Amino acid sequence: MDRNSSSLAGSSVAKQPIGVFDSGIGGLTVAAALRALLPHEDIYYIGDTARVPYGGKSQTTMYLQLEKRGWTPEDPDTLADEDLNRSLTNLIWALGDLQTYIEYTDHVSDRDLYTALLAFCDEPGMCFVGIPGAGYHWSPIGSWGEEDVEIWLRYYASEEERAEHVSEYPTWPIPPRETPLYPRPWLPQQVFLPADFDDEMSYEQEGD
Repeated sequence: MDRNSSSLAGSSVAKQPIGVFDSGIGGLTVAAALRALLPHEDIYYIGDTARVPYGGKSQTTMYLQLEKRGWTPEDPDTLADEDLNRSLTNLIWALGDLQTYIEYTDHVSDRDLYTALLAFCDEPGMCFVGIPGAGYHWSPIGSWGEEDVEIWLRYYASEEERAEHVSEYPTWPIPPRETPLYPRPWLPQQVFLPADFDDEMSYEQEGD
């Protein structure tokens, strides 16, 4: 149903934003699709929740988790470009070991990405180390505002997704397709095993 139809006009429902709560499996993809389908809606993306679907977790920071493993990121202002590239690679793999996965970064320079990741590491969040099938996904376009959707369309959307966007929203200018300047095909990816989904199904059944 159209949220702006006459049956909803003037009601509190028509004015409510759309929330995307990402437990770590596919939330960015869903948020991107929602933004493409509903460009005029307010969409709020939340990276994970306190209890769904992996149970209660206390907040921490990635800095604290990295320090527990005996590793601390270096200050970018003290690093030459070559050294910063090495530090960025080490940081991304260290986060991968903490089941935190970095996505949609190929349009961002090493220095800008490293700086953004350091800010992320200092923010309170959830850590799912040791929980099968769990993971945190972070992206520099994670808010999925209009500017972020434009970046996604320009650098990451497939031709099919771009064509679908044009079909759905012919009056919304679509940016030309560009090849991002900083490809990182080596980024750690979350791997799902059949047992991971079995564990999640068991959790859902216990909660019913």
